[in-house]
Amino acid sequence: MKPRPVARTKASWRRLESSRGWRQKRRLGLGVFGVHSTLVLEPATMLKAALRPWDTRVQIFMRDCPRGNAAWSHHCSLQCQALGSCEPGSEGSSRLWVDLVHMFEEAIHERWRYYQVADYLSVLVEMHRLDPDLRAAEMYVCTAPLVCSLLRAVVEKPLLAYLGMQLHVNVDRQTDQLWLMHFQAMVRDQQSNVWAAHNFALREQIRYATGMQLEVVRPRALYVQRSSKLYGTSPGKEFRRQVLFFRSSYFRLSLFLPVLEAHVDACGSQLPLALRVVRSGDDFVPFRQMGRFRAAVLFPWDPALMAFYELYSLGPALLLPRSAWIYKIQHFSGWTTFQELGAVEFPHLPEGLRADPRPFWRPETSVPETVLHWYAYSDCSRLPHLLRFESFPELFRLLLDSQRLRSARRGMRHHNRRALQSGLRWYRDAALWLLAHAEKTRMQVCEV
Repeated sequence: MKPRPVARTKASWRRLESSRGWRQKRRLGLGVFGVHSTLVLEPATMLKAALRPWDTRVQIFMRDCPRGNAAWSHHCSLQCQALGSCEPGSEGSSRLWVDLVHMFEEAIHERWRYYQVADYLSVLVEMHRLDPDLRAAEMYVCTAPLVCSLLRAVVEKPLLAYLGMQLHVNVDRQTDQLWLMHFQAMVRDQQSNVWAAHNFALREQIRYATGMQLEVVRPRALYVQRSSKLYGTSPGKEFRRQVLFFRSSYFRLSLFLPVLEAHVDACGSQLPLALRVVRSGDDFVPFRQMGRFRAAVLFPWDPALMAFYELYSLGPALLLPRSAWIYKIQHFSGWTTFQELGAVEFPHLPEGLRADPRPFWRPETSVPETVLHWYAYSDCSRLPHLLRFESFPELFRLLLDSQRLRSARRGMRHHNRRALQSGLRWYRDAALWLLAHAEKTRMQVCEV
């Protein structure tokens, strides 16, 4: 059966009521660790909103944030506005975190050299020593499995893991099994850790590789601050003609853009649309502007894009190609989270867990049945109120149909409102569950 387009799956753990001490607490410290900017800030923003009226202080440890390229800096500044406060770690701990991320990248790209685990742990211990706020935080949040494993090895704090990235890059088949064994043990420990994936495609890939099934909680952070001008959901007057073609690796690897430009040139002044084509990450469109376009066209280069959730939350009518075109995109550009580079899995799982086709392949040798099977789990395929096209004429007919575009925008707003509340409840329950167990453990230690 295909997954239903729900905001989140039903939690497999039961919420524990927090004690009187926690109910009276007014401040809560969180340390949030990751690499991808909007993925890292997703659980931080949702926890900040879900745990009101507590004063939740969030420390962000992220790749070169807030300094970095235009896209990372923009994500950081706008999401931190949504948080109300976004405190970086101390200068020393923040610098060490960036160094640690670069160490990960070296191990990934220089495949002759395995993860330097002892060095990574030493960096985290030094961060913990230098940063009193990090030591005082009641809970940690991680968004990459490798980071989650390292944090759990160093500290005993409650850990909320929100995954939007593949398990681990496949560096060494034998040694990688140790990472999977530690991952499996952490998922089974439901008192100290709560795990979720942000999409069904990743959840099913993890189940295929490890036999462990995580909760699914879709990204909704960009919809938290509905009252902010940043999140306007109707196109402004100057944007009523403008259509955003969001950047995609498919643009660089195919003839799509030349053919699109030829269509536009052939129409000339008869086409009442202005196309804004984003060709690369260097051509960055701010969120405030992104939410005011008449429509946005996305050619997904992966089934689990944060960019898709950004567009779905910000409000323009969203158009995507139909399945046959999706296969062509994957064949040209590949999918990051489904490449053989990430093919880490247990070899001994029962056959029943391997009923689905293998989720790791070379794009140039892929077959439509496998690609479309896994794309069916993607929210690009599952979420409602998306408009789909299979040709240039159909694409332009949809872009010119103002009534269908308005209906799609209304439907997306309605879905986002309902889904947001469900997601916030999940975060609140998850945090209270973890904090209550941590408090119970401390009390037992004191009694001993």
